[in-house]
Amino acid sequence: MRTLVAAALVAAVARGLLVVVTVRGNSMRPTYTDGDVLLAARVPLLRRGHAIVFAPPTNPPGAPPYRVKRLVALPGDPTPDWVRDRTPFVPAGHVVVRGDNLRSEDSSTYGYVQRAGVLAVVVRKLRAAR
Repeated sequence: MRTLVAAALVAAVARGLLVVVTVRGNSMRPTYTDGDVLLAARVPLLRRGHAIVFAPPTNPPGAPPYRVKRLVALPGDPTPDWVRDRTPFVPAGHVVVRGDNLRSEDSSTYGYVQRAGVLAVVVRKLRAAR
């Protein structure tokens, strides 16, 4: 049975339905810490509270291409007051993210995140950091 589950997992990753990501940094601490390995699924529906994998609006040279943060607001939701360059409501095609560790680079730093830049929703932790 384990072999069958492992084979299905490998096939889903190969088809791009699932992604395996390694957390870098502690912005999602205590939920996820530096070095944790996560399994994420490409899904069309996003919900507030999900941890998501996304491309940040700005990315310094040498930084990882993707980030993991908590989704806190969807298009049309009132924009939280801590969001940089905020408008009263989250604009269409954008979301608001926040790290679980309040000392995080998130929408308080770079504002709204494009919905098109969301890669996947975290499903589970595969392996804790060593």
